[in-house]
Amino acid sequence: MAPSVRPAVNLVPAWVKDALFYQIFPDRFCRSQSPDPDDRFRFQTWGTAPDWYGYQGGDLRGIIEKLDYLQ
Repeated sequence: MAPSVRPAVNLVPAWVKDALFYQIFPDRFCRSQSPDPDDRFRFQTWGTAPDWYGYQGGDLRGIIEKLDYLQ
């Protein structure tokens, strides 16, 4: 018979109580490079309203470049 396993629901770290969490959408947060000169990716103009096929080109490097802003 398998031993009973209890979930660790009540084991929340103390620092979480005062933490601030961000949800970032990389495509629209910050673009680290200018749009592709050959227009291969067809990025939208930065700041336009989202649609199904429009990408603005934000990336993880752009988020890394803005960590001071997030802090």
